[in-house]
Amino acid sequence: MEGQIPQWPNGPRHFQVDCWVHTLEKSPVILIAPTGGGKTAAFFGPVLILQHLLQHRHPGIPQPPPRPTALIVTLLIELGNNHAREMQEFGLSALSLNAKALTDASNEGRNLYNEICQGRWSIVFISPERLISREFDHLLRDKVFQQNLVLLGIDEAHVLVPWGRDFRVAYRQIGSLHKRLPSHVARIAVTATLAPGKDFNALLEALQLKGEGFHCVRLSSERPNVRTVVTDLSRSLNTYTFPDIRFVFQPGIKAVVYCSTIELGFRVAAYGWQQYPPGAERLKNVRLWNSMTSASYNSRTLELFRDNVNTSVIIATVAFGMGMNIKNITHSINLGLPDTLEALVQQNGRAGRDLQSESCGWTFVEPSILSALFKDKSRTGAVNKREIDDHLRSFLQAHFNRTCLEVVKNQIFSNPGDRSHLPCLEAQRNLPCSSCIPFSNHLSPAPPPLNDSLQLDSHTVEKLKVYGPALPAPPLIKEYRQHATAWLNDFADKRWALKDTAFARMCPSHVFWSGDILNLILDNFHLLRSLDSIRSLLIGWEHFTNDTEPLFELIEHLNHQYDERRLQKKVLATRKAAETRAKRKAQLGSNKENVEPQQASQTPSQQPLQVSQSLKIRIPALSSLKRTVPEDDASSITKRPKNV
Repeated sequence: MEGQIPQWPNGPRHFQVDCWVHTLEKSPVILIAPTGGGKTAAFFGPVLILQHLLQHRHPGIPQPPPRPTALIVTLLIELGNNHAREMQEFGLSALSLNAKALTDASNEGRNLYNEICQGRWSIVFISPERLISREFDHLLRDKVFQQNLVLLGIDEAHVLVPWGRDFRVAYRQIGSLHKRLPSHVARIAVTATLAPGKDFNALLEALQLKGEGFHCVRLSSERPNVRTVVTDLSRSLNTYTFPDIRFVFQPGIKAVVYCSTIELGFRVAAYGWQQYPPGAERLKNVRLWNSMTSASYNSRTLELFRDNVNTSVIIATVAFGMGMNIKNITHSINLGLPDTLEALVQQNGRAGRDLQSESCGWTFVEPSILSALFKDKSRTGAVNKREIDDHLRSFLQAHFNRTCLEVVKNQIFSNPGDRSHLPCLEAQRNLPCSSCIPFSNHLSPAPPPLNDSLQLDSHTVEKLKVYGPALPAPPLIKEYRQHATAWLNDFADKRWALKDTAFARMCPSHVFWSGDILNLILDNFHLLRSLDSIRSLLIGWEHFTNDTEPLFELIEHLNHQYDERRLQKKVLATRKAAETRAKRKAQLGSNKENVEPQQASQTPSQQPLQVSQSLKIRIPALSSLKRTVPEDDASSITKRPKNV
């Protein structure tokens, strides 16, 4: 095997050889190994061995088929494409049989089903739905294909039972498929998460495996180079801002953020794009991955994520959470609680595929769920909206009680090992979980500057000196308040990272603004013009001693920006008003010139009646409305009452 695969300098691992031996002996195998642990080798190893035996005959070993072929069932098209690319790098002819591949081959005048029958492809990845197609039925009946087929593999076997109930009923056919295959075809099912007990027994029943008629290889699902972190969300997932994960939107970070729905993924992506300068380039910084993104878009995403340092984040659904092998992922984030503990482990397992790196698997939990589960038993609404299985509930209980998360996972999945039952510090794990050693969030990038749409010439700038500062300054308008909030949150991130206390290591940075301190500062922002003013406002604040002066420096700088912009707007408004007055004056002068010639051309009888300036009109009070003034009483017209 070392000679066959140059990329494998250390050769196969013991569990891989164990699986190959039983597979070549035609014994069904169930392999449970950690994410990134090399499970895929269980599929291609027997094929490579049989190809080698065809060229190097050994006495006593049965003659292999002329073209050994493995058929692997994968749950996702892109997962099959990814596996096929990996197999091709090992020198194997691998095919992901899907609609696009069939169409492309048809356009070239080729028939992929005929090529599979003829043994053209050593490994074929196929979806469960295609197993029940008419074309695949003809394939199973082909004598040449039956002779060459040596292995039926099932990838991500832990979803076979739950998905087969109602989501993808084609999975139900896998258990009975082996009845249509020759007896020499071995079966192997692989997964990273399969708890003993009812889950394990349900898979055995679906695969129609009974008693001792199979071989099981179970390894620990622990990932020594991936830190397990569970923390509370600071706000609801129904919003359009997600400050808890703001730290991933910066160059150098390689993160996958898992969202439960495509709609949530779009909102998270929109928030991520806002963290970068405007322009088309930011569409490369944050990429999407879901059932609506095309195969070409996904391929471009993988290329950018691998080669472009500025492509930081992939916003994905569960479609990305199984089997994707990308080496440079440093952060895998569950934004919200997954449906099962198995899904949580699978998705966090995308990080740290480079075993020499240190990575982090995050799970951000809605506080309402934790409160309903463990704090306030009367609040069951958040829990009733979704069912939380027993394994996930136990994991959350460990987070709530600050007991070791790794110990709970090891107990649930029956992970072997002498130290599996010990907390992180006692077991001397290099990357302890968030319960054993809590720590603060990463620093976020600095907020963007104000949107400077005001462009003034040098003459206008000089006029600013005439107006001077606007005192007293008005409260912050919406634009300034949002800008100030972003900078204050950034200030909190940086100051919180400097604190070396157990509370600071345990809690995220948003608790820096305890109570209603942040709104108090924003409401009085325009009045904080001296260090004494901010001290009098924040007296009693728990960070008063160490953080007040740096905070004032930031507020003073921002107030200076806002004052300048107010003055700029005032100058522009004054200039616009002056231009409007001049324009009106010019229009009145033009009208007067047009009226005077017309008046000169009129005869005296046509000229308007000139009313004497001394004529005064009496406007009676309400109390005197009933009086009638005689028509010949001149004094009633010339005399003006005092109340008018």
